Amino acid sequence: MIKKTWLGMAVYLLAGGVLVGTAQAQTVDSLDPSNSGINRNYGSSIYTTMPLPNGQILAGGSAVQFISSAGQSHTNLVRLNADGSVDDSFKVTIGYVYCLALQTNGQILVGGNFSAINGRTHNNLGRLNADGTVDTNFTANYTGGSTMSGIPYCILEQPDGKILVAGYFNKVNLQACTGLCRLNGDGSLDTNFNADANNAINALVLQPDGRMVVEGSFTSIGGQLRTNLARLNPDGSLDPGFQPVNLGLLGLPGGTLLRQPDGEILMGGNFSRVDGLSHTNLTRLNADGTVDTNFAAQADASDCLGMQSLTLQTDGRILIGDDSYTLDGQLCPFLGRLNGDGGLDAGFKTNVVGNGGVVYSCAAQSDGRILTAGEFYQLGGQARNGLGRLINTGSATQCLNYDGTNLLWLRGGASPEVWRTSFEVTPDGTNWSYLGDGSRVGGGWQLTNVCAAANARIRARGFVTGGRYNGSSWYVESVYPQTAPVLGTTGGNPGCQNGYNVCGSAGSTVVIDASGDLLNWAPVVTNLLPSGPLPFNEPAATSFSQRFYRARLQP
Repeated sequence: MIKKTWLGMAVYLLAGGVLVGTAQAQTVDSLDPSNSGINRNYGSSIYTTMPLPNGQILAGGSAVQFISSAGQSHTNLVRLNADGSVDDSFKVTIGYVYCLALQTNGQILVGGNFSAINGRTHNNLGRLNADGTVDTNFTANYTGGSTMSGIPYCILEQPDGKILVAGYFNKVNLQACTGLCRLNGDGSLDTNFNADANNAINALVLQPDGRMVVEGSFTSIGGQLRTNLARLNPDGSLDPGFQPVNLGLLGLPGGTLLRQPDGEILMGGNFSRVDGLSHTNLTRLNADGTVDTNFAAQADASDCLGMQSLTLQTDGRILIGDDSYTLDGQLCPFLGRLNGDGGLDAGFKTNVVGNGGVVYSCAAQSDGRILTAGEFYQLGGQARNGLGRLINTGSATQCLNYDGTNLLWLRGGASPEVWRTSFEVTPDGTNWSYLGDGSRVGGGWQLTNVCAAANARIRARGFVTGGRYNGSSWYVESVYPQTAPVLGTTGGNPGCQNGYNVCGSAGSTVVIDASGDLLNWAPVVTNLLPSGPLPFNEPAATSFSQRFYRARLQP
């Protein structure tokens, strides 16, 4: 294994140049203020951010504009480059956007409050191709009834390609369907699924076995009495083995769910008690629905919205976005972090500032950096208009390895936790074949008894939820063997020389490449690794406004 240290950032590589992870010091790694151009006025909101596998980011909201460096305006939905600049090649005309879902084929499901996308009729739900054009083969059409707004809040793709949608609606494709539906891949209604809810469903989590936990304002579901929370079988019928939960409500019912790898479920919302026990806005349930009495976190009473977003790191720590100024009784406005046992992570200081502010979405990127979105004007002591990014306080590690028989995808630290994984193989880099779903093991995910050609490429995908009500979904991925990753950059500090140590098996040949644009690379050092670390710095780095580096192990 190689370990590289650069300006407080550590990067780990395996032989062959497979990126394992990064770690950086606690500070703000914000969107580029000269390029992001966010125009968020009072009353406008950013509800969700969705990291894409190539490093770009989708952001959606209501009445919010993003202005590119070329002066082009993007309203309510935008694609940002990794540095926060606006990608003008992705242009979508749409109304309010509440939730997003990245499908495994690269298409993007969009839910919100709109009647058209790019001038084509789509009521509140549609699908985009990867370039932002409308998928005209997607036929879903939401229509609101007399007492429903018709707005989806949560979209999730099942492993079989079918699509679960939850929200405030009572008709789908002109057919009666309240709160929750399942669509076929083309957007048509799956009539074999019937949740039979009597009111809205805000959030859902899908288990690996196909069952789903749902949360909302219903009082009956599956034809039986259940208030606010239930678990359904894959066909939508009620699972009687999941215990009914009695919530003491302050206002609106709960709004966000997140499943842990051990099967326990984090539930956030706007409540004061759970089954008679004091739990303010946040609790954790055991896999059977009973309350986990060892989890004592209190998310504190909010003004009216309650908890909006939950993000789980692979180290068990929990990011919380809400509209409250305190967490566990301590000042922690709008964004905080708990340890795995529910205790406050007091070292996590984000300094979110906003009059009547709220963090609707906190999403961890694959490198551990935290995308933060909502209604605020300051983040980490710097001006940020509703959208920014924080560098995590811990390392994000991942490693995909294949020993000729078994695949092991280790994930740790500040990496985003995933609720399921799948593995695929390709002989040519284009056509991928399914190998199987991963099984949870200590520190990661595993697939056994794999047979792949020696020159084949293998990828692992882990599926993540986030955004407002955890209603958006996407995936992170690793490829084996992987091309050399970027190790670091001067970050616009031309007076700083880069220095790091490369460690590995003595006698291995390592090549250090440098680039100014992440496109054109040139080798600057080739050397044999000694028995100890190999130090390196490039004095010429001071001549560049920014400089990127990568390390490659030669076979």
